[in-house]
Amino acid sequence: MKSPIFIFSMPRSGSTLLQRLMMQHSEIASVSEPWLLLPLLYAKKEQGMITEYSHLNGHKALNDLILKLPNGEKGYLDGVRKMSDQIYSQLCNKGEKYFLDKTPRYHLIIEDIIKLYPNGKFIFLVRNPLDIYASILTTWGNNRFKRLFAVSIDLEEGWHNLANGFKALNENSMIIKYEELVDNSDRILKDVCAYLDIKFEKQNELASLDGRLGDQTGSRQFSKVSNESLEKWKSVFDSTYRKKVLSQYISGINPEDFAVFGLDKSNILNQIKAHKVKKWFSFRDWLDIRFYKWATYLNGHLYFSSVFKWTKKKFLS
Repeated sequence: MKSPIFIFSMPRSGSTLLQRLMMQHSEIASVSEPWLLLPLLYAKKEQGMITEYSHLNGHKALNDLILKLPNGEKGYLDGVRKMSDQIYSQLCNKGEKYFLDKTPRYHLIIEDIIKLYPNGKFIFLVRNPLDIYASILTTWGNNRFKRLFAVSIDLEEGWHNLANGFKALNENSMIIKYEELVDNSDRILKDVCAYLDIKFEKQNELASLDGRLGDQTGSRQFSKVSNESLEKWKSVFDSTYRKKVLSQYISGINPEDFAVFGLDKSNILNQIKAHKVKKWFSFRDWLDIRFYKWATYLNGHLYFSSVFKWTKKKFLS
């Protein structure tokens, strides 16, 4: 196995579609969403983890250990790389050249992954932010804003993390736009194969995926590439109040984080402004937004969510 391929994207950007297209290739293996590198790389971080054994103390001990290694952090990363390579290689059970790791929340550790795999292959998949928000809201939130607190870190930090990661890689990666992928998947896949230095193979159907994570909706609904999801945000944000919520969300994103990927913040805001709706206000939406803000705050301070269940209320460091 060569160095793995990583897809970096916001959730609901079509990463499962791209993965299913790519893993049809005889040289590419994959599984639904590995999440393998998150705990391995977060072990070095002081913040961001809650464990039964006390991550804060574990972080101190691990970093003391790293200081004792002959090559310091490089030695630690070499060890993590050997472990992850061994796991990835086991999943290439048909002799594939590449393993594709598609884990949307890797946007949190892009720069760590670059250190771990400096010779890796990195694909950034971007989609209209309006369609991303709409898809998150309808798929995971059942069209209720109050249910989005669990993905607030993606909505609020995702674009910035992706932009920083792309800038760190300079030109050692490629960008794919979701809208172009569904419009002409063969052309995009030819570009991907050229980037990976493998021969293009014509695909007729999408590969199937097992696993509890990933896009279960799209995997069940589509066996071929479809453009049905384009512009769906207009039917989701169908009131003046919802337009306001969407506009406030886009306004909170740094325009430079959009510009890195060829997106124009002013143009996106103008799309929202030009969208004509018949409804004005929904009291349920108003309550949902307030619940979302409250739950996001409490979740960040460890008072709300299921954290106490899986830590057994111990060592909330």
